[in-house]
Amino acid sequence: MDPPTAIIVYNDREEVGMHQELPDTSQQGEHTRSETSTPHPSKENEPTSFSFRRSPNSSLGFLDLSLEIRRMIYEEYFNVTEPISLQTGAAPSLALHLDKNYGLHTALLRANNQIHREAAPYLYSNPVFNLVGIRPTQLLPTTDAAFAYFLRQIGVPNTKLLRHLIIDFPDFSPRYCYIPGEVCKPVEDSVRMLKQIHDQCTELVTLKMALHEFFDAFMFPDSLQNDLIATGWLYEQLQGMPFLRDIVIHLQVLELERRDYRGWKNKSREYGWKFEITEYERTGNKDDAIERNADAVADLAEMESSRYVMQRGYYIKSQTSDGGFEVDYDLSYRAACRKIEEGLLQSA
Repeated sequence: MDPPTAIIVYNDREEVGMHQELPDTSQQGEHTRSETSTPHPSKENEPTSFSFRRSPNSSLGFLDLSLEIRRMIYEEYFNVTEPISLQTGAAPSLALHLDKNYGLHTALLRANNQIHREAAPYLYSNPVFNLVGIRPTQLLPTTDAAFAYFLRQIGVPNTKLLRHLIIDFPDFSPRYCYIPGEVCKPVEDSVRMLKQIHDQCTELVTLKMALHEFFDAFMFPDSLQNDLIATGWLYEQLQGMPFLRDIVIHLQVLELERRDYRGWKNKSREYGWKFEITEYERTGNKDDAIERNADAVADLAEMESSRYVMQRGYYIKSQTSDGGFEVDYDLSYRAACRKIEEGLLQSA
């Protein structure tokens, strides 16, 4: 069993940690990567190697290596071949942590500030960070709250280094459009999530969105209008991100033949996006596999329902400079921690 480790990042004045825990096998991994994922740090104020005469008895230090060689070392050192997934915990010390040990050993970053500046782009730009299926807790009841917590932990400079994300497809309400003419609209959680990505992950290159079978509002044969509305809204939210090249909608279904999803496909291609449809993985007996997948889909739906209950009264809004109001994620989180300490909320 791999021991817990931690991602630890430094800025000029403080240390910020993210705990890494044991694997959670309940979540299926997904993967996406740009063809050009290697970070290219700015050459402004870029540290270089030193050239000087060396005595025969002197040792070779890491910074004595050329910058090109050091970059090759960073590339290999922070090489992760699968998406890095996060999970929540009930205690503040494990509010959001890695779901397993990915072999990320960050001691190199703690050597000195120069090495940290050189290596950080490889830690945050190369991997794919997977935010799909994060379970709600009283501390972080929504995915946008969990994402905001993650961004606070890694800090603003490292947030700008993020290149590859996998997120849940935005949620829309109502999910069941039984009334003729009823139209689905994006829920506030999803609006806030996309806004964070747009405003803070300014150099994002790839964005993959996982859409699951339980989004019934988009699964009925006559729901083409909802498909187009959702896709059009997404297109508007993702404008103004100059580096975003690869947008993928990944639909996971129980049976491919249930519907052709023509609206999704055509609109995605019109926008230059990719649209993937795959069946949930089946192993062993076919009937048993279908039943297991149906249970997994039901579990996801139940998780989304509990998310709505847990977020009631969670968010605290602060006034902005333009006189408006927006969610203060840090204050909301600290208030939830305080309520748990005082017994006003159960941590689970």
